[in-house]
Amino acid sequence: IDAADIAAFLGGRVETEHFVIHHATPPAVLAELPLLVADHELRLAQVAAVFGVWPSRKIHSYYFASAADKARWMGARDVEMAKPWRREIYLDHRAFPHGSLRHEIAHVVAAEFGDAIFGVSARRLLGLPVLVNPGLIEGLAVAADWPGSYDRSLTPHQSVRAMVELGLTPSVDDLLSLRFFSFASARGYATAGSFLRYLLDTYGAAPVRALYGNGGDFAAAFGVGQDRLVAGWRAMIATITLPPGASEGARERFRHGSVFERPCPHAIRDRRVRAGQHLAAGNRAAAVALLRQVCGVDPGEPRHRLELADVLGDGGDAGEGDEAASIWRELADGEDQTSTLRAEAANRLIERAGRAGDWAEVGRRLAGLAALPLDDTWRRQVEAKQLALAHPGPAGVALRAHFFLVSGAEDALRQANLAVTLEPTLGLAWYLRGLRRLDLGDPAGGAADLERGLDLGLPGPSFQRNAARRLAVAAYRAGDHARVEAAITALGADTMGEIEHALARDWQQRLGFARDGHL
Repeated sequence: IDAADIAAFLGGRVETEHFVIHHATPPAVLAELPLLVADHELRLAQVAAVFGVWPSRKIHSYYFASAADKARWMGARDVEMAKPWRREIYLDHRAFPHGSLRHEIAHVVAAEFGDAIFGVSARRLLGLPVLVNPGLIEGLAVAADWPGSYDRSLTPHQSVRAMVELGLTPSVDDLLSLRFFSFASARGYATAGSFLRYLLDTYGAAPVRALYGNGGDFAAAFGVGQDRLVAGWRAMIATITLPPGASEGARERFRHGSVFERPCPHAIRDRRVRAGQHLAAGNRAAAVALLRQVCGVDPGEPRHRLELADVLGDGGDAGEGDEAASIWRELADGEDQTSTLRAEAANRLIERAGRAGDWAEVGRRLAGLAALPLDDTWRRQVEAKQLALAHPGPAGVALRAHFFLVSGAEDALRQANLAVTLEPTLGLAWYLRGLRRLDLGDPAGGAADLERGLDLGLPGPSFQRNAARRLAVAAYRAGDHARVEAAITALGADTMGEIEHALARDWQQRLGFARDGHL
């Protein structure tokens, strides 16, 4: 299979000033194609501004309709990837804005100052670029895609601070070598990205480009040794103050070891994939049997038990339902588990109790969750459910049904509609209806509802920030630039964190790009 085969399979082609985009042609992709095309050029402009370099030739982007198609045609199922030496990126379809686009573009632009053969960071041995530096390769892409996922509550700098507090920080010596692969990607990418971003912000792009090009010779690139640069970075990290509970809330993300430390990773992956296929075909018994095998092969990984319990509790008989509840209780009440995993398991028990009408158990479990150190997203979910459970107004029944009794986004939207009808001055009801309309592909309606919720008032800053973020995306998709600017204003510079500031800058750039065709 070569590039021409993949392009022929995808079927669509759009050429811009800096890209040739080969794209799949199902309706879901075609509906967002103009946004996708514009986003390619915008993200390239952002990367070029960070690196001080533009690509010398057009980048070919291969955009698949699904991860399965991408796996079939070029091998990578669950990751996006780039081939810098070919100036190519490979992505599968995601909701706009695509979370990996800028990262993969950064890999390709970095080829302009990487080694002459493969376009990556590598030291030469006998004239050949054989000592590849994966920490510099991935760290620089993370540093360019700053701060990364807006739906994640911590930036890479903040993530490193959390790892310091948890005692999980990798050493830079290890990261900037092939030992990079001995760390879980969540830890390695965040730490290397934070360090490279510090170098970019402190010393500028030129020495960082030189460091990337020479494969990690700090003295040659910066005129000072690596130890001195690392000390400056660590001093900066030490000044960061995290919100209460943030480091413990991040423990689940960082607790895993590398793939090389896990028992039988390919066998486990194969069984989990086959279990999913059996579920899709309606063969629950075969799926359960495979997931039990996974738990037996890797008994120390609680997520395997959580996955098994989810299948047992979804459509099984009474005995399987009781077994699922037992696993969820074990995980939710296990003080040796991370707070995030405990929250996920407790949430399953809350849903079960809600369907049974056991509101006392729902309240007890929610109170237990509220006492855990959770990240902003989880805490907002807990607070919203507590508000719904205790709400005394006419919309209370609909709010409780929305959170505890419905199955699927359409049922949830019906209950949110009812809450708005019963209590039209309740900002939370408009907020929930806006989110559900976004879930169902109505960006204009979702944006209007979120704006109304902000106007009426939401329970706290976390709700306000989330509404403004989601409003910005929805309004941009709907072509309503005035609402995007209103959302940025609603974020409020005095209360914004680093991610919110970056979001505002990002959307201001998007607006300029959409109106003028350039930055």
